[in-house]
Amino acid sequence: MTRIVGKMWEKYRLRPTQGTVSTIPVFVYGTAWKKERSAVYNAIKAGFRAVDTAAQPRHYQEHLIGDGIRRAIADGTVSRADL
Repeated sequence: MTRIVGKMWEKYRLRPTQGTVSTIPVFVYGTAWKKERSAVYNAIKAGFRAVDTAAQPRHYQEHLIGDGIRRAIADGTVSRADL
């Protein structure tokens, strides 16, 4: 499933330029005001590969972001390199 989702979103990725080898996903999951425990995990399962925390501690709970990422890696949804 992960490979299919990755291919589906491939056309939306920014392309490397001038010899760089990294790409940046165009769609980034924003975590502000998300208090549901599984929100980040569900976003990763849905195909998001970048998470924006916006450094606003008042508006997000950093530990929930880590929980979601750890869970997605642990169940094989993504590898750390995918994010």
